[in-house]
Amino acid sequence: MNTTAFLLLRLAIGASMFGHGLVRLPKLNAFSSWMTGNFENTLLPQIIVLPFSYVLPIAEFGIGLLLLLGLFTKLQQHWVPS
Repeated sequence: MNTTAFLLLRLAIGASMFGHGLVRLPKLNAFSSWMTGNFENTLLPQIIVLPFSYVLPIAEFGIGLLLLLGLFTKLQQHWVPS
């Protein structure tokens, strides 16, 4: 039962992250401009928001792909107490 639940959760989160990254990668500059515009009137300085807005879609895509493929998941199963 735990294996099935882990698989379904991994696939759902992986598909969500992969989809978000896939949609944002072709329009990376537009996404970055939108994100920095939204954080304009906050305490976070643009010097932090700008690099993060470029890294976020790449990280979402990469982590989502790894989750969908199931890479590195066997390593974590050994650390979970049964």
